[in-house]
Amino acid sequence: MIIYTGFADEAGSTLQEQINATKELGWDCIDIRGLYGKNFTDITDEEFEEAYKLLKTENIRIPCFGSAIANSCRKPWVQSDVDYNYEALKRAVPRMKRLNTKFVRGMALAYNNELSLEENEKMVFPIMKDLVKMCADNAITFVCENCGGYAGNAYSHLIRLANYLDTPYFKVAYDSGNPIGGTNMDAEPPYPPQDSWDFYQAVRELIGYVHIKDQKIDENGKVVRTFPGEGEAQVERIVADLIRTGYDGYMSIEPHMHNGFDGYVEYGRRLMKIVDSVK
Repeated sequence: MIIYTGFADEAGSTLQEQINATKELGWDCIDIRGLYGKNFTDITDEEFEEAYKLLKTENIRIPCFGSAIANSCRKPWVQSDVDYNYEALKRAVPRMKRLNTKFVRGMALAYNNELSLEENEKMVFPIMKDLVKMCADNAITFVCENCGGYAGNAYSHLIRLANYLDTPYFKVAYDSGNPIGGTNMDAEPPYPPQDSWDFYQAVRELIGYVHIKDQKIDENGKVVRTFPGEGEAQVERIVADLIRTGYDGYMSIEPHMHNGFDGYVEYGRRLMKIVDSVK
């Protein structure tokens, strides 16, 4: 069964606005990310208590924290970046337990193009192992988004990382739009563009969470975000295959279109129409 959720901070900066957009769609889930101008893992304890009370009053569930842990801009060769990941996860775990949240979205750190794959993995893998162990010890699944850096440059990287970690508490959060505009390091240089369907097929067995984003490359070579089904991410094809192969879990919208409350709600409605059309 598909359960709808989304990064509702794209509908509004306040939690009440995010809740209102969610309810407008008939949903009861938010992948909570931005609040009080910070990532939800970074807010104060007082701010968390305020948010917790409102979420409970409004009967909104939080299946996933949209954290910035191991973000693709965080460099594993910079100690302050490494430290942030552990500190953010330590703050997140007790909050996730309070909210009965079972997933945390993260990435797999930046990739240093001046180093070999093996040299990058010597930095990335031990950090990811420690983070995922912290999750596993608390029955939390780390879902790694294919967004830039080590995890987004090549589907083989995600497969290598999953094989190294070898735990059910590490899954892929597959974002349909992220391959568009990315370079495919699974090919020979000069690296060609990525393809959403190819990336999806390669990691399908590792997927534990789905992000729906769509985008295309315009005539100037720039990435343009679109409503689902209007870009080059092959959203309908991917959604149809997920349903056909029995995907049972969360499908989260992450529009990145910057079109506010109404745009977020419209995005969710269009995704539901796509899902209904392929059932």
